[in-house]
Amino acid sequence: MEKGDQSTLAYRGPKLPNVAVAYRDIMMAVTRDGAPLLKSHQFLQLDEIQMPDSHFGLASEILEILFHTATLNQEAKASNEPASPDSENDDGITPINTVGSVQGPDFLKKLLSLEARLKDWTCPPSADISLRQLAESYRGSALIYLYRVMRRAFPLQRDELSSKATTQVAPIMDSVSQIPTRSLPEGTLLFPLSLAGGEATAESHREYIQHRMLDIIGSRGLKNVEVALSVLERLWRPRIARRTLMESIQVDWLDIVRQNGVELSLT
Repeated sequence: MEKGDQSTLAYRGPKLPNVAVAYRDIMMAVTRDGAPLLKSHQFLQLDEIQMPDSHFGLASEILEILFHTATLNQEAKASNEPASPDSENDDGITPINTVGSVQGPDFLKKLLSLEARLKDWTCPPSADISLRQLAESYRGSALIYLYRVMRRAFPLQRDELSSKATTQVAPIMDSVSQIPTRSLPEGTLLFPLSLAGGEATAESHREYIQHRMLDIIGSRGLKNVEVALSVLERLWRPRIARRTLMESIQVDWLDIVRQNGVELSLT
C-alpha cells in the first residue's frame, strides 16, 4: 500500500485496544493449539465488519469464525488419547496423535456450519485491493485451520481433509501475491503464509512462501517471521527428501514447535 493509501485502514478509535487484544488472543490460540483465553469474538464488533482494521483489514467475521474453530479444537484435543511416547520418527520428532475418540454428529454439525460460513463469506466492499486480498488470505487460512481441527477430530478422514487443506494453499498464494511488498497489509501476512506453508506440498508454493517471508524479514526485521520460517523449513525438509506425500511421515508444524520448545507467534 502506498503511503497515501494508509487512510483506508480506518482505526476503531477507543475500541482498538479491545480489537487488538482479540486479534492476538485468537492468533495465539491457533499457534499454541489451545482455546482462546478470552471471549474475544465479543470484541470484534460484527456490526462494523465493513470498517477496515489495522490488524486484519476486512476480516472481522473471519476472526470470529477462527475463535469458534479454536474453541472446538480444544474440545477435540481434550478428547484425544495422548500420543505414544515411543512414536518418534527418524527426524527426532514425535508426531501429534492421530488416534482419538470419534466426535459425535453435533460436533461435526458445528464444524460444517463454520465451513459453510467461510465458503459463503463475501468480503466487504473496498476500493483497496490489498485489503480485499488480505481478507481473502485470512479466509483461506481459516479454512485450513478448520480442516486441521476436523482432521484431529475425525482421523479416519485424514487424507480427504488434508487434501481440502492443501487445496486452499493456491488461493492464499494468489491473494498474497496481489499485496504489494512493503505495504501496510503485508505486516499481517505471517498468519496466512504460515498456515499455507504448513500444508503446502507443491515446491513452487513452498519457494514462494520462503521468498516472501525472507523479504519481510529483510525489510522489516521481524523476529517472529524468522522463527516461523525456521519451523516451516524444518517441516519441509522431510517432505522434500521423501519426494512424495505417500512416503512422508505425517509430521506437523505443531510437532516441531513442541519438540523444540519454539516460542512461535503468528501475530
